[in-house]
Amino acid sequence: MESLWDATEAQSDDVFNINARGTFFCSLEAARWMRELNQPGSIINVSTNCAALGVQHLAAYAASKAAIHGLTRQLAVELAPHGIRVNTFAPGPTNVDRNLHDDPDYERQWGSVVPLGRTAAPEEMVGAAVFLASDEASYMTGQVLYIDGGWSVQGRFPIQNLEQARRKRS
Repeated sequence: MESLWDATEAQSDDVFNINARGTFFCSLEAARWMRELNQPGSIINVSTNCAALGVQHLAAYAASKAAIHGLTRQLAVELAPHGIRVNTFAPGPTNVDRNLHDDPDYERQWGSVVPLGRTAAPEEMVGAAVFLASDEASYMTGQVLYIDGGWSVQGRFPIQNLEQARRKRS
């Protein structure tokens, strides 16, 4: 997380290589494996709700995750004839170690801007992935499923906490 003005090409390349290119090549390998086995299946990508919103200091990160949304739609079209579904789930503010380490006030601050009034436990993401992989989602492909307590429809940010976390990582 760097200021747009402090961003470097190397940092941007790292973020895009991990998020966008990594997702592309993992999805491609999974699709090749399913096609080789003549086995229909489901590819589930992970993004973030930040891909749908403008967030200070997250230009490269948000853009790389938005690329996953486009990739998901494209792969859904190309892989559907092979019986392969491709979807993405996009978590919102979640209590993972990195977030809690970078921002000691993470749960309170981010919970205060989420319509449900709290951040998510990591376990709350499991159901979305299981659903997308299941037969219950057999007619769903090319979609992004937001699991964010309503945050993406409201889009409020605790900007001071983003700034504090950015400084801590620098």
